[in-house]
Amino acid sequence: MKKQLSAVLAIAALTVLAMPLFAQHSALMKIDVPFNFVAENQRMEAGQYTIQPLLNGRLLIRSADGKVATTILSLPAPLQSTATDSQVVFHRYGGDFFLAELWMQGQNTGREVLRGRKESELARKGIPRALASLAAR
Repeated sequence: MKKQLSAVLAIAALTVLAMPLFAQHSALMKIDVPFNFVAENQRMEAGQYTIQPLLNGRLLIRSADGKVATTILSLPAPLQSTATDSQVVFHRYGGDFFLAELWMQGQNTGREVLRGRKESELARKGIPRALASLAAR
């Protein structure tokens, strides 16, 4: 009887703990990007995209027409408060844009995209960086 009760409690606890993770990984962001950009090391044309969190910090970025898709790595980026809007942040070096951060409305943790080779090189050269933010839905 104790073993059965322990098993039921363990399953219930895992189910409760897994719910927020499932919600995080199933969230889909849609953005309209008016400029060409780089996602990690993948060049992307201006256009409409969806961004979907996957397991292990990966993000799936797919064009609205489904012709372009890439998977990139990201790290958790904690906020001091809950995000009031969903947004995507780009780093801009001159005319080059790099996907940098994702923030989901109602979440207190976003995603920080790992820098690719070209962005790392521009940062190393000391080229000034600006931020560009786009609303997501």
